[in-house]
Amino acid sequence: MKTVLRIVVPSICALLIFACAASVQPVEMTEDVKNQTFLSRDVEAAAIYSVLLNKDPGNYLSDSSTLIIVNETYLGAETDDEVYFKSTDSFLEDETLVDFRSINEQKEEINSLLSVNKPYEYMSPAELILHLDEGQDWISTHTVTSFSKVGFNNKLDQALVYMGHFCGRDCASGSVYFLVRENHVWKIRNIIFSWVS
Repeated sequence: MKTVLRIVVPSICALLIFACAASVQPVEMTEDVKNQTFLSRDVEAAAIYSVLLNKDPGNYLSDSSTLIIVNETYLGAETDDEVYFKSTDSFLEDETLVDFRSINEQKEEINSLLSVNKPYEYMSPAELILHLDEGQDWISTHTVTSFSKVGFNNKLDQALVYMGHFCGRDCASGSVYFLVRENHVWKIRNIIFSWVS
């Protein structure tokens, strides 16, 4: 009886495996499905923040040994001029601009793990106020960076984001950046000037 079971059980298992394998239909993975499978808004937003901090387009961060990032999103740019935004880059899709506006209607905490070439620290607005109350010495050695939430198109290959810097009384700026993802890498396509002091 044991010999029969040793032969029959593996044979039945093999038949079941082959039967199940024959009934499985391959799923066609279109390029859009492949991209969406591996992308998420949070991961892509962290990648975009990292690119902007590493590129430092305004050269505000070169003297900072530690990057100070406000841990709450902030939109310091006027974003309701659709004609202006569209005139700066015709490649900018309407859905990217609409998402950027709608996602930034409310503030949100940022605590993304970033990939930057300097140490960084998140600070709340309350902590920043305490440091600023310490006087000019603290702000003269630190540049504070703030970000908006990132607006994307549906394919997550276009993005709009605001980044601002504060480094003292007469040292501040903010810009809206238009980025595109090419070959899985985010690149700044256009800088939409916002303000400087």
